[in-house]
Amino acid sequence: MKNVIRNLQKGYFYKRTTRGYIDLYKKIIKVNPQLAQPAEGEKKWLRHWRKYDRHLSPLCYRVFSHYVKEETDIIPLEFIASIVEPVLTPHKYQFYYSDKNNFNKLLPRAFMPQTFLMNIDGLMFDGEYNLLIHSEIDAYLKNVANLHNRLVLKPSRQSSGVGVQILRKNDDGVLVNNKGKALSLQMLDEDYGANYLLQECVVQSDYMALFNPSSINTIRIATYRDENGELNYMSAVLRIGAKGADVDNAHAGGMFCGVSNEGKIGNYVCDWLGRKQVKYNGLDFENNDWVIPNYDVVKEFAIKVSERLIHHDLIALDIALSENNEPRLIEFNVGGFSAWLFLMGGNSVFSGLEDSIMERCYEQYQKLEYFVWTPIEKV
Repeated sequence: MKNVIRNLQKGYFYKRTTRGYIDLYKKIIKVNPQLAQPAEGEKKWLRHWRKYDRHLSPLCYRVFSHYVKEETDIIPLEFIASIVEPVLTPHKYQFYYSDKNNFNKLLPRAFMPQTFLMNIDGLMFDGEYNLLIHSEIDAYLKNVANLHNRLVLKPSRQSSGVGVQILRKNDDGVLVNNKGKALSLQMLDEDYGANYLLQECVVQSDYMALFNPSSINTIRIATYRDENGELNYMSAVLRIGAKGADVDNAHAGGMFCGVSNEGKIGNYVCDWLGRKQVKYNGLDFENNDWVIPNYDVVKEFAIKVSERLIHHDLIALDIALSENNEPRLIEFNVGGFSAWLFLMGGNSVFSGLEDSIMERCYEQYQKLEYFVWTPIEKV
């Protein structure tokens, strides 16, 4: 009976996730009608992947074959969300690792922007996890504000740039958000309530600011820990904010482009619905020769961070470059992997390991004692 219930749960969650991705593919096709027709290589792709689901829709291939050339490099997104992620990023650990107020417990402080204030379920702490007295918070915030021209406020339990605010000093020398509200305990209570953090705002390098100076533009890198425990760099995109935007996320009007294994930036940018542009923020991507500085160091940094996240084998990291082109971690993701970013950027998701990863995960997926559906990440 236990196995019957478990398999019914898995079947239900797989179908639910598949419906979500079918809806996403249809949205992409609606704004890119040229993707609606069967694509070259589609039958071969279906033969390859239907061994896992004989009803697999061809829509994933029709969409992403527009960006990626090798058929088997296009792994169905519904497989990643329903089979790969539950195995490689176990749900029972996700909450702890996803809470940004735990990052300083998990990683060396030098990896990340300095944290000045954390609200954890209503209690206030400084960056060293020392409890702060509620009546002294405003004085503490004033001292922090006196030392910095810009700070970042963000929810600790959300992703995709939701709720992120950049505070800047106004003409009176007061740190305010883009609505003119000054940093204070009252402002924090009104805007966040609980579970947020106040951090140093990274000063990005001139190279990264070239793409958009108002946002911290980040390199999204995927890493994978194989069955032998070895961590591998998989794929990357550069995420670029829209002019005047504080964040680089796609849902805020940002765009992204592929990055090669050598750090070469791709010759087009995409929005979250896959619409390509060769010009963005006044820059010509079609004829560029841009290479991300220190890219070998950036890749090594992604591996070093991933080594610390011992319960998760599939990580998506957002990395900024500081003034000296040194990598700084903005955040990492252990759920809602957003494989579509890498595919639309023209790269495979798993750097040619799609088959071996799927075989590993499918075998372990059959043995999972419980299963929790993870919704498609909001972009």
